[in-house]
Amino acid sequence: VVKLNEDGSFLLMTSYIVDPSEFYVHMVTPNATKIDQLKKELNLFYQQKADMLRKITFEPCGNDMCCARFSEDKTWYRAQICSVTYARGCSATVSAGRHGGRKAQRSCEADRLDCSEVQVHYVDYGNFERLPVSEVLPLMPEFTEMPAHAVKCSLYGIKPTTEQVGDWG
Repeated sequence: VVKLNEDGSFLLMTSYIVDPSEFYVHMVTPNATKIDQLKKELNLFYQQKADMLRKITFEPCGNDMCCARFSEDKTWYRAQICSVTYARGCSATVSAGRHGGRKAQRSCEADRLDCSEVQVHYVDYGNFERLPVSEVLPLMPEFTEMPAHAVKCSLYGIKPTTEQVGDWG
């Protein structure tokens, strides 16, 4: 629930922009600092336990929540798996959502091929990234209680200048 200011407005902060039809914002509220505390606790936990957690069998599937290590700052963040790419001579992917493809082409078992790479959506910031499966770990239940911080938005009535879908020129 969004609490409006007296003039009917509310504050947002842009977090990540794909294009005018898809961008992510954070609500600016007194509770906004809770995500910083979650990030600190999450990183402390995963820095200490990552090696142990890697020993656990984790077979990522589309739409699974996970903890992913962002390549730019090597920090752990909450994420959702968009697609999974399998190795051993097969380029099949299991996908979910706009950035992972249209439909699942194989089940999660994928003929027992090894998962080599995943595409994740960082749910608290809105950005997407392809990562080796070694940079993705199961998300512990204590880090799932807070809802995703990034809110997906789009500009109403704005369309690309060309007929090609997604071409914003």
